[in-house]
Amino acid sequence: MSDVKVNSKSLIDQLRNPDVFYTNFYDIMIKDRHKHGEKSLDSNWISDHFLDSLRIVSGNQPVFNFPATLSKLIYLLYFTRRRLEDTSEIYIFDPCGGWFGRQTGLMAAFCMPTFEEIKVHYHCTDVNTMTAGRPEMLHKFWDFYINSRIGTDFDLYRSFAPAERIFDDKFFQDMIGKYDFAFTSPPYFTNEKYSEDENQSYLLYKTYPEWRDGFLKGMIKNTYDLLKPGAQFWLNIADVNTNKGNQQYYPLQNDSVRLAKECGFEHIDTYYMTQHPFPGNESTKNIIKILEKEKKFEPIFLFQKR
Repeated sequence: MSDVKVNSKSLIDQLRNPDVFYTNFYDIMIKDRHKHGEKSLDSNWISDHFLDSLRIVSGNQPVFNFPATLSKLIYLLYFTRRRLEDTSEIYIFDPCGGWFGRQTGLMAAFCMPTFEEIKVHYHCTDVNTMTAGRPEMLHKFWDFYINSRIGTDFDLYRSFAPAERIFDDKFFQDMIGKYDFAFTSPPYFTNEKYSEDENQSYLLYKTYPEWRDGFLKGMIKNTYDLLKPGAQFWLNIADVNTNKGNQQYYPLQNDSVRLAKECGFEHIDTYYMTQHPFPGNESTKNIIKILEKEKKFEPIFLFQKR
């Protein structure tokens, strides 16, 4: 994950260029650029702050993995309200599996009493071939070490079809109108370059209008078609800076809501996912005040299929 390019460079890119790394190292350690050393009584500050300082001097931020704990909470809240005792199995779709934090949260929720005697079908797709076998590895680990019910009552299917062309995978052609719930966090246009696979959306759609109309609209429309009437779609997405030095942002949030409504979704609610502050975190302009402290957040939109 540290090698994923965010705004065209990754944290590990510094390690590939010795001149850049040693210059940054000297600036951080010898010059004590961020004044950590002078406040420290021992050398522990090096491990505590060096990586953060590298992010600052490189202008880099780490790639985001959706928190598994928050994913677990969302699944528990939603399915508890649905009174799962009346349901024997549920179908869940994630059109952008990412690093599978949402899958991990779902498996954690699956271990709770809410999901007792319920069979879960978790189907996802992601074009990143570097994650091949990873969701299956998580599934196998959970089954062996945590809850053996995963092996019998948690059905996993992972596809590599692009979300905007999900029906290229014949598996999903038979799933139209069958899913109870969809939950995802898609790529933020060119802000995060997860891999160089040919079907990555930032490679297929070079401009923002092309990406919006080609990837974002297609992903939302396909998700709508796969859901049952009355099913919910939770979408985490945020505006991103154009990186043109003018504090302008691509309107991913407004466009997502508009496109979802055009497909037939009803916008039910918006939740705020606050973020821990970390160096280089400039991906969102959203600010909320909590207990007199300003925190950055990303919205999670809640849509329902009519």
